[in-house]
This record gives sequence, structure tokens and C-alpha cells, in this order.
Amino acid sequence: MSHLTTMRIFPLIAVAIGLGSMMMACHSRPGNIISEKKMAEILADVYVGEAVIESTPQLFTTDSARRAFKQEIFARHGVTNADVDTSLFWYGYNVEQYMEVCRQ
Repeated sequence: MSHLTTMRIFPLIAVAIGLGSMMMACHSRPGNIISEKKMAEILADVYVGEAVIESTPQLFTTDSARRAFKQEIFARHGVTNADVDTSLFWYGYNVEQYMEVCRQ
């Protein structure tokens, strides 16, 4: 193999290894991300909560009342709004894992 051919192949190999590593990393959930099972439970409660808010607007006349209701849902699950937002962001980039949340 000539020196020129080696110089062209090496960057391709490095890129292939990098892409392979990134793809494998996408399948492992970082420790700060809510598990699929727990995320499914939280989202189910949030969806039910949103339905309650929409069906009884006379009880939730302000945005702060709506936020407090949602915060109560998160508190019952032992998570914060930031925890849920971070996890949803991660699941948005890891669609296979999000589909697992939806199957729960």
C-alpha cells in the first residue's frame, strides 16, 4: 500500500470507529435519565392531568394553578420539572428508547 493510500484510509477508519462508538452509546441510558418504565408512568399521569385541566377550566383559571398541578404530579413521582425535561430531551435523540416508553 502506498503512503498516499494509507493517508486516505486512516481517516475513514477513524470516522467509522467514532460513528460506531456513538451508535453504541445511544443505546445506553445515562444515570440521570428517568427509566423507560418510570417515564411512562409520569407521562401517563401528565396526560391524565392535562385532560383534567382541559375538562375543568373553572378549577384552573391561571397558569400558576396549572403549573402547580403539574408540579404535584412530578413530586408524587419524586422528580423535578428539570429531570423530566432533561429526560424528554434525551429520549428525543434516542427514539428507540422513547418507543419503549410508549410501549410501557
